[in-house]
Amino acid sequence: MLMTGIFKSTCKIDITWFPFDDQKCDMKFGSWTYDGFALDLRLSSEDGGDISTYIANGEWVLMGQFTHYTISTILPALSYSVH
Repeated sequence: MLMTGIFKSTCKIDITWFPFDDQKCDMKFGSWTYDGFALDLRLSSEDGGDISTYIANGEWVLMGQFTHYTISTILPALSYSVH
């Protein structure tokens, strides 16, 4: 069975040093209900998350994104960072 989902998240930002600030948003997705035999977390592409809806503007620049899989049969997790 293949079930997909779209996760949306927000991050607090610190604008103390604006416009010379640097923001990083760390997110971790996992399950306390299903183990690694029942749940396989993956991104839709190998090069990171889907940023197709990202709109460039003059306020910030998307520096990059990073994904880390925690491979575990007990508590699988997906960590995702946007910088």
